[in-house]
Amino acid sequence: MLECGHSQHVRHDPPLVTRAWVLTEAGRLSRLGAALACVRCRDGA
Repeated sequence: MLECGHSQHVRHDPPLVTRAWVLTEAGRLSRLGAALACVRCRDGA
């Protein structure tokens, strides 16, 4: 859950989005607590 109250699903979907870190547990754990920009807030939702 993001601070704004929205949720954000992060996936690896090449070639559109490359986030290889989501493929392993170690990669996912390394990103816990990382700041994410809320796409819904950015788009005015």
